[in-house]
Amino acid sequence: MNNLPTKIEMNIIQEVQNRLGNASKQSGLTTGRVRSISSSLFSTLEDRSLNTVLNYCEQLLAERKWELGVIAYDWAYKVRKLYREDTLYIFERWLKEYVSGWGDCDDFCTHAFGELLGQYPHLLPKVVDWTHHSDFWVRRASAVILIYPIKKGMLQGMDPYIISDRLMDDSHDLVQ
Repeated sequence: MNNLPTKIEMNIIQEVQNRLGNASKQSGLTTGRVRSISSSLFSTLEDRSLNTVLNYCEQLLAERKWELGVIAYDWAYKVRKLYREDTLYIFERWLKEYVSGWGDCDDFCTHAFGELLGQYPHLLPKVVDWTHHSDFWVRRASAVILIYPIKKGMLQGMDPYIISDRLMDDSHDLVQ
């Protein structure tokens, strides 16, 4: 995936910022309002291919703003029917590079990333490895990512207790 923003991508970031105006989380901007903006802007995209949308998401995440992250994770979920097994590597990199709060972790993992694991349950051993990661957000993600596939009945043949057993004595309260 190209990490350099193109003119089109920069216009998308600018359009999001235009639609948000001066609104921010501190001024009362809600997740619902951000998701509404996300949906209306997503509908204007001409190219909704997996690579294009994930590239847009990457550009939004690179801004490291809560509201842009909400949109990025929402768009990543919107293209869930296009996921491929190797989408894991993009999502795993996002987890390690951009997730920096419980809201990010839970939003991303209970939707887009959880859906990916549900579609490709044989990837669970990779997630189990996260239970020993030095970053507590990654350890938290190893459990949170199971919520979506469990809720949707997509965990046939998978034992989610493997992860909970490994995290049982984790020292961080946001992992427990």
